[in-house]
Amino acid sequence: MLPQIARATCGLVAACLAPSADTAARAEAPVTLARLAEIRRYIDLHLGSRDLAPDTICKALGLSRSTLYAVCEPYGGVVAMIQRRRLERIRAALTDPQDHRRISEIAYQYGFVSKTHFSRAFRSTFGYSPSEAREGAAWPPGAADAARASDIYDLWIRRLGG
Repeated sequence: MLPQIARATCGLVAACLAPSADTAARAEAPVTLARLAEIRRYIDLHLGSRDLAPDTICKALGLSRSTLYAVCEPYGGVVAMIQRRRLERIRAALTDPQDHRRISEIAYQYGFVSKTHFSRAFRSTFGYSPSEAREGAAWPPGAADAARASDIYDLWIRRLGG
């Protein structure tokens, strides 16, 4: 994060000392990256909060809604970014052999209030259910993905053959 802030600061200083469209454009990318890193860090620190929403992020980081939405737009938007980070954290918990909490308990911890919505979002994002993720936790790293790929390949071959 510090190198991004340093580049952003240098770009801003250059844009101020020698204002032009070129220096302003060069300053924009590092500033956007620094903002994105700050937004991601805030989201990661508050994943368990049910109040985590665009308005709370704007208020906490001193950003306008339009700036927040512009920075997050390439990632599907703010809400999609929050949901993706939550789902990734939940998947990590489900595949942790030391974590024996119920799936719904983990989902509720990260802001999901409906089992159905959580399950659909998880499957849509990762291509398998939360319980399948939990079952694959005992497999070696990557084995679950390899097994799914093998199953898909077998199904594809069967369809071709008949």
